[in-house]
Amino acid sequence: MVSNGSWTEARPDGRGGQKTVSVQGKIWNRAIAAALAKHGTAYLPKREAPYYLDGPIVLTTGQRLLADPDAEIRLKPGVGTCMVRNEHVVGGHQGPAPHNMKPDTDILIEGGIWTTLNFGNPNNGNGEVRSAVKDGVPGCYGTILLSNIRRVAVRNLTVRHGSGFGMHLTNCSDFLVEGVTFDQHGRDGVHVNGPARWGVIRDLRGVTADDYVALNAWIGFTPLRLSADRSRAGGKGLWRRAREASPRGPGRTRGHRGDPRAARR
Repeated sequence: MVSNGSWTEARPDGRGGQKTVSVQGKIWNRAIAAALAKHGTAYLPKREAPYYLDGPIVLTTGQRLLADPDAEIRLKPGVGTCMVRNEHVVGGHQGPAPHNMKPDTDILIEGGIWTTLNFGNPNNGNGEVRSAVKDGVPGCYGTILLSNIRRVAVRNLTVRHGSGFGMHLTNCSDFLVEGVTFDQHGRDGVHVNGPARWGVIRDLRGVTADDYVALNAWIGFTPLRLSADRSRAGGKGLWRRAREASPRGPGRTRGHRGDPRAARR
């Protein structure tokens, strides 16, 4: 079920330019999907070569996607999608997702080094992070996309040279994001759009080019309300109203590059 392919990747050459590398790689989407369908779990052990994807891994209720912490999963150049998402993604680009949609529940994503090979220039044709190769849901922009979910955990993994948000969560409740490292990541680390509640975000580290944690009522046409129930969140500094509390005023916040403590203030 693993398919072979050949292509080129553009990479920084260390002198301000780029170099082109010929790659003969293995694409693992079908094998991972088969393991998930049969066992409810897929595990990616460490190997010398990366696991390449030619589209997102799709998780549904009760499934677990596990990887060795040093297993590298790469998005094949030119694919332009997220790397992992839940099955029943609900678009909310014009407003909040309806509350009566059937969510995906009880999902675990743990381990691995996830990269879209976006070095800025070059971005290897992965500047976009659509929810699917064809007919994607508008308003989705995460390397790991979790939309319309309940009781989901993402932990102990690395997002490296990502194009979109490291994690994009929307219409979500009872979620956990912890132990995540951002390695030269190009956008927000964890980006939450309302409606969202009863979530814990903690123990983040590394470098992002934008907000470590962005809590948004909405980014779209109409401002909406985001409720944060601190009594259920637990921990310290898990809910950070970055845009309101920033000494720079509304808008983007800076000063967190390379400071792992910033995510826990």
